[in-house]
Amino acid sequence: MKALLTEMLPDDRLKKEWNKWLRHSDPRIAFEAFKLASAYLFGKPVQAVAGEEMAAPIKIDISAIPTRHVKANE
Repeated sequence: MKALLTEMLPDDRLKKEWNKWLRHSDPRIAFEAFKLASAYLFGKPVQAVAGEEMAAPIKIDISAIPTRHVKANE
């Protein structure tokens, strides 16, 4: 997919598209383009997950997993 998009949007065309959207006459569209461009440049801001209280860690018991592989016809 990346190769296809790179072929369809070479650097010069991609620059023109970003310029078009970032300078759009509708400020809402320009701002959305700005937010998207910022996310690509710097990554999306991390959002903390709010919970009521800290939960105890989940314990996983893997002792029942066989330690050697068994062939299907054994």
